[in-house]
Amino acid sequence: MKRIRVLVISQMFPNHADPTDGIFIYNQLKHLRNANCSIWVITPIPHSPFFLWMRPRWREYAMIAQKEDMGGILVHHPRYIRLPGKWFHGISCYTRYYGISALINSMMKDFQPHVLQAYTATPSGYVGLLIKKRHNIPLACSCRGGDINTSPAYNKQTFRLTKSVLSQADQVTTVSAALKIAAETIARPRKDIKVIYNGCNTEAFTTNKEARMRIRQKIGISLEQKVIMFIGHLYRAKGVLELAHAFVKLHSKHPDSWLVFVGKGPAFNTITEIATSNSLLARFFFAGQMKHEEIPDWLNAADIFVLPTYAEGLPNVVLEAMSCRLPIVATKVGGIPEVVADGNSGILIEPMNINQLVTAIDQLLSSNYLRENMGMRGRKIVKEKFSWRGSSSALRAVYEELIQ
Repeated sequence: MKRIRVLVISQMFPNHADPTDGIFIYNQLKHLRNANCSIWVITPIPHSPFFLWMRPRWREYAMIAQKEDMGGILVHHPRYIRLPGKWFHGISCYTRYYGISALINSMMKDFQPHVLQAYTATPSGYVGLLIKKRHNIPLACSCRGGDINTSPAYNKQTFRLTKSVLSQADQVTTVSAALKIAAETIARPRKDIKVIYNGCNTEAFTTNKEARMRIRQKIGISLEQKVIMFIGHLYRAKGVLELAHAFVKLHSKHPDSWLVFVGKGPAFNTITEIATSNSLLARFFFAGQMKHEEIPDWLNAADIFVLPTYAEGLPNVVLEAMSCRLPIVATKVGGIPEVVADGNSGILIEPMNINQLVTAIDQLLSSNYLRENMGMRGRKIVKEKFSWRGSSSALRAVYEELIQ
């Protein structure tokens, strides 16, 4: 098997300041290395002058090394000028390219990649397109969700750049069939878009009674009480406010239930206001952001996993929850219906519909049999269809076709 050198461009990738950022990309690339590929990664970091350090996020940017080794994958962090806000999203494609152009020139000599792999249509995909044109190297672009469902609506420039990537990349891939359809409404690709699903480590994400007991003891929840869990960024678009309101409605019927949020984000204050105004703050638990290797333990502490998001590509956390034998309540958006079989491994609802959310959670809280059987069927689906080995093998096949 020929060794393929892959140069990856991605704005999402774990680093020592944020070890969970883009963890799904890291997992795919780790398995790609096992499929006889050499991987170098470029993850540009915003230039962070000293006067911005009063903001924690900008201070974190400054602490990230120019180059680091992440589990055997060499990751470069060149700096670029970034203006905040979605209106400057398109402009950031160009500032990123200019920020990494000198590094790219040296990599073409030192690494001599066979293929470029960009994650997201913009900004990374457009940066990859500029590199492809300058250095005559094939480009594969993986669309993830927001880069197709959300970013093109920012402004005309971002839509135009997204359209350019979709129509000019040598191969476009998506993480779900629904995202493929959405991408094809923006532009006609050179080749038929390939769907390459994310994977899940079913050995790490499995049932663990000891972890269930330990986490519940840590947060003061007995083994008999029911835990509804959300894991992800606390953004309004993730449906976290609807989830909080649904829990308020459910609690009188299920007084032994808890709502646990794992993650952080700007909706935190609003969620606490909803809980406080209904005298239920004691039944809400905010675990904060966790390292990815801690997530299996937290999932094991749950009885139901809920993701009432407004839009998605294919959320890995749903695969991970199913792998831990949890029944799922989620919205019928993006690739979720391709993973969660409605009525079989979970219950699917319409986004922003609190009444449907209440009914679905109530149905699961009321039946141990339903929860257990949906959880068992969910794990079976993940084991059969969503492995990282299969995901990386499909991606390597794309590279082989491109370099021929």
